[in-house]
Formats: sequence, C-alpha cells, structure tokens
Amino acid sequence: HETIARFHDTPNRYANFEKALAADALGRAKDIAPEVAFIHAREKDCHTLLDLLAAGEIPLRVTHNDTKINNVLIRTGANDCAEDEPDQSKVHFDLHLYEVFAKGYLSTAGASMSPAEKKSLAWGAKLMTLECGIRFLTDYLEGDHYFHTARPDHNLDRARTQFTLVRQMEEVFDQMLEIVS
Repeated sequence: HETIARFHDTPNRYANFEKALAADALGRAKDIAPEVAFIHAREKDCHTLLDLLAAGEIPLRVTHNDTKINNVLIRTGANDCAEDEPDQSKVHFDLHLYEVFAKGYLSTAGASMSPAEKKSLAWGAKLMTLECGIRFLTDYLEGDHYFHTARPDHNLDRARTQFTLVRQMEEVFDQMLEIVS
C-alpha cells in the first residue's frame, strides 16, 4: 500500500505548485520568475513515468524514493554537494557516480527488469530531482511550513540546487540512457 498517497505523483506535485504560485500567499512569486519558467518548461516531463505505468509499459514497484544521506547511510545520489548549496557554481551532477550506482543496482535488479523499465531509471533520476525541486519551491511559496528551514530563502536555495542538477542531467541524458541500457 502507499504509505503517503500520491507522494511521488509528479503531475500532482506540479498541480500543487501551480496552486501555490497562483495564491502567492507571501508575495514571493515576483522573485522566482526563472524558477517558475524552468518548471513550466518541463510540465510535459512530469507525466512521463506515470504515463508509462498507466500504459502498462513499466510495472509498479516498491521503492524507498527518498534515499538521501539524511535517510540512509550512503552517499546521496550523484550530487557531490549539499542539497541546500546556495552557490550554484558548486552544484555538480557526477555522471560517473550515476554510472556506478546504476550499474551496481542493475547488477542485481537488472535481470528482472524490462528494457523499458531500465530506460525509466534515467527518467526516474531526472524526475525525482525535478519533483524535489518543485516541492521545495512550493513550500517556499507557501511559507516554508513543510521542510525545516535554517535561514531565509533556504527552500529557494534547495529548489535551485535541484533545478541545476536537472539541467545538468539534461545535458548528459543520452549518456544516462546508454548507461542503463
């Protein structure tokens, strides 16, 4: 069963962002035009994995889906900086780390996965990162009530870090697909 209903329903997260943006409860929307444009440009992407699931092209699987360093005792994904790094020049998607993690995962799970499911792994990395950024920005718009913040604009910094990682993944997305295929 779903522990938290629709938790990783990226189209629903997009819709929640749009509601928060329209409400603009704290008048913050005027300061985030580049981030809003970034999300809007990727609206179609938000549907990719759930569309594949609905079409029966990939199966529903049980996953943790929040495997960051705060939740498990391993290095967090292929990002080699803090999740809330305010200096975007330090943010770096490490394709080599992605390859190591993907190949390690596929060395045990790959035999039970279809080619479409393997291809979805690259999309999963991109969309979970995008979704996380959308969640941070939604929380920023709503007044920082969900994610604990330690400084002003903390959630905005978090969102920007996620969007930088998405942008960098998009630059090497074909290579990510090659790795998992």
